Amino acid sequence: MTYYQDIIEDAARYGLMVNCHGSTIPRGWQRTYPNLVSMEAIKGFEFITFEQTNADKEAAHCAVIPFTRNLFDPMDFTPVCLVKYLIFVENNNSFELALSVLFWSGIQHFAEVPEGMAKVPAEVKKIMKDVPVAWDETKFIDGYPGKYIVIARRKDKVWYVAGINGESIEKTLEVNMSFIENPIKSLLFTSELNDRSFNIHNIDITRSLKLP
Repeated sequence: MTYYQDIIEDAARYGLMVNCHGSTIPRGWQRTYPNLVSMEAIKGFEFITFEQTNADKEAAHCAVIPFTRNLFDPMDFTPVCLVKYLIFVENNNSFELALSVLFWSGIQHFAEVPEGMAKVPAEVKKIMKDVPVAWDETKFIDGYPGKYIVIARRKDKVWYVAGINGESIEKTLEVNMSFIENPIKSLLFTSELNDRSFNIHNIDITRSLKLP
């Protein structure tokens, strides 16, 4: 444990940021060492690709993490895979994109390849380029560990609202958006079950938002 702290302190002297992998959980170290941007300490996307049984549990696993490991410590899960791997991943592309907002990390390493990025719409590429790694405000909207979660995060005047379903049961949620003072024009990203494409909708967000 002292070795971790020595590395982070030495890096800070030279203006270097640190991201540890194969590591312990930070336990709030980022508050003492602002140059500690993230630590793995999670069964992330790499683990999911090892065996089909792991991939089958990805949705429920991802719906637990915001309540536990990632609650107050940055976590390098390496989210957002938009192409099919050798294993069968049931989650659709909008699920994967939502992880870039749901999972907090001082740096986001997207688990994507050029072949996948070449097929996605320009709006998705822009989201992946622009999604912040430091937030001004975070709101828990709704959810239950392992079942589903919806979180809203704000950077400057822009709100990102992301939600995932951790179960194979279809759900419809009426999301409370009362923290949005005035109606705003937004983009809603969805996709069909087992679909590796995106459905992009122009919507006006008022006091509530219905999510399929």
